[in-house]
Amino acid sequence: MMKKILSTTLLLSTLVLSPSSFAAGGPTGVGAIMGDPTGVSVKHWLTESTAIDAAFAWTLDDYNAFAIHADYLLHVPQMVRIGKADFTMHYGVGGVLVLADSSAFAFRAPLGLSYRFDSNPVDIFAEIAALLLVAPSTDFDINVGIGARYYF
Repeated sequence: MMKKILSTTLLLSTLVLSPSSFAAGGPTGVGAIMGDPTGVSVKHWLTESTAIDAAFAWTLDDYNAFAIHADYLLHVPQMVRIGKADFTMHYGVGGVLVLADSSAFAFRAPLGLSYRFDSNPVDIFAEIAALLLVAPSTDFDINVGIGARYYF
């Protein structure tokens, strides 16, 4: 299933965003994240190796509610090579606020890979984040998502 979603995201971004359609893009990307959570993903690069990302999304876990997360990310370029493509690894720390009848807050520790196309202002990414729920009770959870963003 995950392979299917990633392939579809890659295919759509390649078809819709042809190299001649856009300039190189800027530091801010907006797109979609699918998985848990599922919704809108935003990323803003602060430097060549640091960024802030956020998602405004629906959770699919026990809460089945709207969630907002934000993370500070550090990037390690060219960490993983698949064929001729160099993927950037990222890791960081952040938090998530789940807004429901029983709202919750958790700390996040994301770890992921991303690929930004040379000819398009688009990236694709996959991420797993460990969550330490601290309110209303203490618990551990994991979020997993894939997505794509357009940079302007």
